[in-house]
Amino acid sequence: MSLAILEKLVSRKLGRCAKCMRAARNGTLIAGGSCVITAISGSSKLLALNMAVAATFMCLTIAHSAAYHWRERQKVKRLNHQRLTLGLAVGIPRRLFIARAAMALGGALTFTGRVLADAASPPKCECYFSADCSGTSRGVRCDYTAKCDQRNKPDEKIGGKLICGSPINQPKCDGMCKATRTQGANWGAVDVRLVGKAFDLYLQAYRAAGLTGGGPPSPALLRMALSIPIPDAWHVELQDATHNVFDVLLGWDFMLSLDTRVCFAEMPAVNGSALHLIDAARLGLVNGLLQNNSAAVVAPIQSFWAGSETYQPLHLGRCYPHGHPEITDVSVCQVIELQTLLQLLLAGR
Repeated sequence: MSLAILEKLVSRKLGRCAKCMRAARNGTLIAGGSCVITAISGSSKLLALNMAVAATFMCLTIAHSAAYHWRERQKVKRLNHQRLTLGLAVGIPRRLFIARAAMALGGALTFTGRVLADAASPPKCECYFSADCSGTSRGVRCDYTAKCDQRNKPDEKIGGKLICGSPINQPKCDGMCKATRTQGANWGAVDVRLVGKAFDLYLQAYRAAGLTGGGPPSPALLRMALSIPIPDAWHVELQDATHNVFDVLLGWDFMLSLDTRVCFAEMPAVNGSALHLIDAARLGLVNGLLQNNSAAVVAPIQSFWAGSETYQPLHLGRCYPHGHPEITDVSVCQVIELQTLLQLLLAGR
């Protein structure tokens, strides 16, 4: 690779460590990721720059990995906080997080705090509908519970496709494309009936809150859900899935909590058509999980809309007409969103 191409790569892709790159270009070499330098003869500049690129790429890769694992660990802390709030015993952290902690420590010791801080900051949101993610190699669905910086729809494309749809520069981009479940939420020897039961209880916990005027989910049903003996990673995955479900069904009447430790959302008061829609989705999702059939959500949702076409939440929502030209049929949008959610839950079964 030529010196000019390497310099271009550095300037475009690795700007955070540009100081180290400049040192390499001037005939010096990076030691580790800290810009400790050693003089090198002019004839070795290309080798030095190659090594600098490799070291910097490793620096950023491990820093981002450490930040990712830190965020994953915070999700389990969220579960433990929930259990304490509800008077349940706190689970012992699983062995899988030992490796995460070691990686985070290694990143902190090896690389600068600034790079880690940048890597740990929330990424920019990159989708509005799950369809934005398909065909872009970013994932199969848009996760609306992901912690990301919301922004107007950017003029950015992958394979000629706008990453967050149109119209450009209009609100909003508020989710992250998701390709896999929470790390550790594997099927293996996990009993699908227990996963299905926990999912049903999480959905029922919010349904019960809606029936009593709205607010946080039912503590009694949450205790039952959190007591289901499945890995904590599955509880994290199912809670996030539950919040995504209600975002799709009830739009912006359903509000996520700003407390990232607990993340109990606020349910609006529900009755009539809203209650029937929740029950239709719950039936399709739980049956689909137990039957290993993501298409199980289609009939219940279509059946609901065949008789309740005029229903809409008070504050609309992403699947309800609100100025987006791509929303022409609420039932189609909801089927796509719920089916892709179920496909991800079922992956690997």
